[in-house]
Amino acid sequence: MKKMKKKINKKLLFSAVLLSIACVILSLAEIYNSRKSYIKQYEKNTELYLASLLLNGQYRATEQNTDLAEGIIQIIETEFPTSARMFCLVGMDNDILFLRDQVGTAELYDVTVADYIGAGEPENIRSGKINSTVSYLQKKDRYVITRMDKETGQGILTVAVCTQESYLLKSGNFDMLLQHLSVYIGLLAIAFVIFVAYLSMKVREQIQREASLAEQLTNDRVLIEKMSRHLERHEKGDVMGGEGSYYPRSVVERVLANLTREQRRNSRKAMIYCEKNSQLMMVRMAVLIERILNGRGIFCLWAEDEYQIVVLNAENETVENIVKQVLVQYRDMYQADIDGIRITIDRL
Repeated sequence: MKKMKKKINKKLLFSAVLLSIACVILSLAEIYNSRKSYIKQYEKNTELYLASLLLNGQYRATEQNTDLAEGIIQIIETEFPTSARMFCLVGMDNDILFLRDQVGTAELYDVTVADYIGAGEPENIRSGKINSTVSYLQKKDRYVITRMDKETGQGILTVAVCTQESYLLKSGNFDMLLQHLSVYIGLLAIAFVIFVAYLSMKVREQIQREASLAEQLTNDRVLIEKMSRHLERHEKGDVMGGEGSYYPRSVVERVLANLTREQRRNSRKAMIYCEKNSQLMMVRMAVLIERILNGRGIFCLWAEDEYQIVVLNAENETVENIVKQVLVQYRDMYQADIDGIRITIDRL
């Protein structure tokens, strides 16, 4: 039964640890997926915006009788909210015609479209499809790149919107949300692990306590059986000079009746009353009194929950020392409290 309990407790603790780890992993996966979904939604919105930008650029080019690339650049300069973290790129046949603004374009030296944002996919070039990717620009920061590569009469036109990933997350307060969620999940995981560790410690203490109580119970049963046989022999014998210092009450009463007045005046008695009415406590007390008296006096079970010790030719101090030894040894041997024991010392 104990082994089965230990196995069940270990399985429960193991399951709790696995569940906590799974909870943390699933939460982190959920955060990652939310972040990914947020970027995907931004990519879709940017693709729609780029399509609108291309259409407006085509109208502008038709109105001003210029080529498509020039019309798109004019729309970007007048309508697009350009910054260092979010900007547009326009290229023709792998040459960059416009990057961010006029100043940024002028600073380019021998940098091609493929060098800056990578080469376009052939199938996307043929269909003029708008697509989005996340990659590093100039081996520095990660950017969300939404681009369109399209064959025109002048060559392959490339138009791209580049947004820094960290800026994107920060602008939507998503990075702060992720940090807060990570902290909350971490605290929850730590609290859970501490709780599991505490429960594990309590389980170990409980197992040790059960083992100790089982061992003590076995010892007490042996002691009770031994003492019961001992008391039974005395009760049946009902004679003086028996084994040890314990006698039946009838024998003690006969001894007291035969004492002279002078002997009674020089003798003392101690009444030990066990308020808890515990059979185990009574047996333990009998064993200790037997050991400590060692022939210096006699005692008997005066009532169901009371012992009487009689010491002849003794002062109060002698009986008090005997009683103190009984209490001290009871506490040391059995590691139990003595609050339920009441003692009185008096003359006979």
